[in-house]
Amino acid sequence: MNLYPHWRTILRKAWSLKFGAAGIFFTSAGAILPMYDYKFQGHENLFAALTVICIVGAMISRLVAQQDV
Repeated sequence: MNLYPHWRTILRKAWSLKFGAAGIFFTSAGAILPMYDYKFQGHENLFAALTVICIVGAMISRLVAQQDV
């Protein structure tokens, strides 16, 4: 496995990675929050929808040329 020479810049600026991180956050929140607080029970569909939006955003941003990356 070889890393790109400017991998730190990619890590900071790539929107696909930001959307991926947000998707991980929403997936985790949808699984963990309902266990600890009754207010979040029944909102699993909301977290699932937010995760899907993040995944689609990551896929689209992967195809779009970004100026600084």
